[in-house]
Amino acid sequence: MFGRLCLQIALFAVLLHGETRADISIHELSASHFATNTVSGQVLDVIDSAPISTVILFDRSGGIPLYVDTPNLKGVVRGDLVTAHVVHQHWTYTTKSISITGRRPIPEPVEITFNELSRRICQPASIRGVLQSVRPDAVNTCWNWMSLATPGGTLPVAAREADFPIATLRPLLDAEIRLSGYAQPMVAWRAGLGLQFTPVKDYPIEVLHAPPTDIRDTSPFDSLQHPHRQRLSGLVLATSRERFFMKTTWGVCEVYVTEHPCAVSPGDQVTVAGFFNASFQGHRIEEARVQIDARDPFPADDVVRIGFNDLFNVSQGGEAMSLDYYHRIVTLVGEVKGSFLSPNGQKTVLLGDGHHTLLIDVSLFGPPKFPDIRPGATVEVTGLCHADFDRDSAKPAELQFRSFVVFPRAAGDIRVLAQPSWWSTGLLLSVIGVLLALLLGIGLWNRSLAVLSRRRAEQLSLEQLNVSKAELKISERTRIAVELHDALSQNLTGVSLQLDAVRRFADDDHARMLRHLDMAMRTLKSCRTELRNCLWDLRNRALEEPDLNMAIRQSISPFVGDARLEIRFDVPRERLSDDTTHALMRIIRELASNAVNHGQATVIRIVGATDDDRLLCSISDNGSGFDPQRSPGVAEGHFGLQGIIDRINQLHGEMKLTSSRHSGTTVSFSLKK
Repeated sequence: MFGRLCLQIALFAVLLHGETRADISIHELSASHFATNTVSGQVLDVIDSAPISTVILFDRSGGIPLYVDTPNLKGVVRGDLVTAHVVHQHWTYTTKSISITGRRPIPEPVEITFNELSRRICQPASIRGVLQSVRPDAVNTCWNWMSLATPGGTLPVAAREADFPIATLRPLLDAEIRLSGYAQPMVAWRAGLGLQFTPVKDYPIEVLHAPPTDIRDTSPFDSLQHPHRQRLSGLVLATSRERFFMKTTWGVCEVYVTEHPCAVSPGDQVTVAGFFNASFQGHRIEEARVQIDARDPFPADDVVRIGFNDLFNVSQGGEAMSLDYYHRIVTLVGEVKGSFLSPNGQKTVLLGDGHHTLLIDVSLFGPPKFPDIRPGATVEVTGLCHADFDRDSAKPAELQFRSFVVFPRAAGDIRVLAQPSWWSTGLLLSVIGVLLALLLGIGLWNRSLAVLSRRRAEQLSLEQLNVSKAELKISERTRIAVELHDALSQNLTGVSLQLDAVRRFADDDHARMLRHLDMAMRTLKSCRTELRNCLWDLRNRALEEPDLNMAIRQSISPFVGDARLEIRFDVPRERLSDDTTHALMRIIRELASNAVNHGQATVIRIVGATDDDRLLCSISDNGSGFDPQRSPGVAEGHFGLQGIIDRINQLHGEMKLTSSRHSGTTVSFSLKK
């Protein structure tokens, strides 16, 4: 009540200020295109279906189907008085705002005729007629369709399955009934096809005249305009799952039965009662009830042997179907192209000759009566020749030809003349497909193995690199330990012995004490020099240099000052081991350092070469030289020359020293690579 009061106040304010106009009638709304208007009316029906629902809205001037977003319905039901802001566009009425203003009983439906439907759109109405067909909707099975024959024409009727189940509608076939509801334009994809009638569940179907229970109570066929079922007798020529063909005095009739599968057989004398329709193809009887009068063998009829070309005439500019053999018993030979099963369970075989194709209806000849025929087989078929057209076409000129269909009378009417070769195109394609799939699988497997192998190789390489690094670290530590032991440890031992002698002669022989003290100092100086060399080696990257000429220059440059170095070392680095290269660097560095420090040399020449498995090297300088026989040795605290000799001996080498005063010095040696 509060909402209704607010709405009335708002409408009064609008009228008072003149900003918007008052509600318009539904009849006025139909002339207002591409505009939004406020409309009030009563709800005749609500078709609730997400996402868009339909509200049938009417007033005294007319009615409309109003489309509403389902969430915006807000409890609107049949009988409610509502107000909506309606947009009229492209013959549809939509709203996003609908509100309830009250409720009252719906007026009683007014009985109208077929010709009055267009004047009572979406208003309470009732109409009477004969129910001629009932079937579920092909798109939305929540709806059922009926055909109601009235004096003015046949009216399509859409009824909700939940309100009018199809099981309760079928017994009403051929009954004269009255339906109460409303008429509206065809909905959804059927828009523009005319009007439909929708009954409302509040008004039950009223049976005015019940259908006859016995076929004999129906009228004999005499008119196509008769609304009720009519009776006709004849001979069954061919059968299918949902229809059969009957030869009568009126010609061959196509009979659609109410019960599937069809219970008659070719040769039966039957009486049918159904609704008659006419087309240029002949009579079609729908929703037929069948009574078998006699079962006789199928009579020997004239069978015409034809070919595919006889069914298709080549005319000017194209190809047209021929009706010369329409509804005649024919025999033809062709190759099976395949088969398919329709949604209603009807099996059909596709037969062709390379240029044309037709259908063979074998829906009643399943196993074990009729074995499955493989594609590629050559068969001979005998049966009734029929041409299928689009039944939805309303005018004969608009009929669309579908295909020729042959209906065998019995399973024996199909004879296999030749089985297909086991090596068919389909099998070849299957083998190729399997091989391609196998090759693809092998390729993927090889790719995965390659990826796995690469990852494993990378892992092994990383492991080997780590092992090599560890071995290199151990080797370097071992080398440093040997260097320290052979040089520093022994020299420090000598210093210790000299200091012991100094202490022993400190009181008795001062001259000998000084001599031993001088020896200790020389030895300590040698230890310092050796330690400096070791530290230099740790920082020096000469061993990583691929060119030995550059490596030797980098190794001795810091120890020779301004002396000119002339180096020609024609030995590839990769031919020397790290131990040999390290020993070579230490020997050359010691000789070059001695040449500068003791001989004051200004030019140092270094030459190297290889001879089989030995390394030959010569170091010469222009220094003051010395007498090798009288040169100080280890006893006098000079360890350089002796260290060189020890390194050469460790590598199984030989050394030759040539020197004289004022003539420079030349040292030649060979090492095992």
